[in-house]
Amino acid sequence: MLRYYEIVITLLQKDLKVSYKHNVLGYLWSIANPLAFGALFYFVFELVAKIQMENFALFLVTGLFPWQSISNSIVTAPGLLMGNRDLIKKVAFPNILINISSVLQTMFHYILSLPIIFVFCLLFNQQLSFWYLLGIPILCVLQFFLCLSINVICSSLNVFFRDMERLVQVAVIFLFYFTPIVYSIDMVPDKYVYLINLNPISPLITSWRKLFLEHDISNQYFYFSIFWVLVLSFFAYNIHKKLSWRFAESL
Repeated sequence: MLRYYEIVITLLQKDLKVSYKHNVLGYLWSIANPLAFGALFYFVFELVAKIQMENFALFLVTGLFPWQSISNSIVTAPGLLMGNRDLIKKVAFPNILINISSVLQTMFHYILSLPIIFVFCLLFNQQLSFWYLLGIPILCVLQFFLCLSINVICSSLNVFFRDMERLVQVAVIFLFYFTPIVYSIDMVPDKYVYLINLNPISPLITSWRKLFLEHDISNQYFYFSIFWVLVLSFFAYNIHKKLSWRFAESL
């Protein structure tokens, strides 16, 4: 067990070094992308379309930051095993550790971005809550296992179905607009709500937003998140179990 822990730490350190190598701005790149999209959507929806929503900038930030972490875990998944083919072929270890390291990296960047969300909360007179001390770790755990499950599924299938990378890129675009990030789930007409609920990322993003804005963690979206984590974990486990023994010869 200690050996596996050391492998994960080594892989994580390698990934972080690669991420920040030759990057002068370093940490700022962890927050630049969601802030840039936040500014763009604020201009389009608040200033141009004049959407009627209080503290819309804060609303955007609390959705875009967790989305950025989740989408990075998904987009990088198809090429993950392919990019580590030499390691998989030469070293005997559970290759799921590569997936764990990749998801931990995106979670690390997300945790680093939390102070920015807190700053936005204070700027918009949103009081910080002691519920954060309970809610943030719980939602981080749910997000980790949700991302890990999707990551394992996509990376495993891509070994045998190389079009997976392009399909994932298209799917992420659809997931973005079917996730209540730039709009509230309350704005969705009742007859289309089921489409949002079919998206496993949607309840988690809504749970993060309710935690930051309403200091609420015990709601239906939180329980939907648990449901999706269990379902996707089941599929990820079985897909990986069925395919992993062929990875070395297929890569």
